[in-house]
Amino acid sequence: MKIARLAFLSFLILSIAFADDDIDLQTALKDFCTLLYGLVGQLAFVMVLLSSMVFTAGQFFGAETRARMSVWANSMLIGAITGILMVILVPWFLGILISTDFSAADCSFTAK
Repeated sequence: MKIARLAFLSFLILSIAFADDDIDLQTALKDFCTLLYGLVGQLAFVMVLLSSMVFTAGQFFGAETRARMSVWANSMLIGAITGILMVILVPWFLGILISTDFSAADCSFTAK
């Protein structure tokens, strides 16, 4: 959990730090949102692929190792699904809370 927070904060800080001088915080956060939308699909694909490989590899070992690898594979699959659901549902939920609509095309909230 700490690693995920550290990765999220480092992506956020890097997107703000490497922004141009004339770009404000809102634009930097939009760039971070675009980066996040670009990465989530690819990372989810890799996690699903790795989970299937781990599960398949676990079938060649003994019962205890097979059970552990099955748990690892399920954890990766659930992580991929959770990441996709968070990227879809969190902006929608925030839009409901602040009474705006979220546009995934340009990562912005617009008034209703």
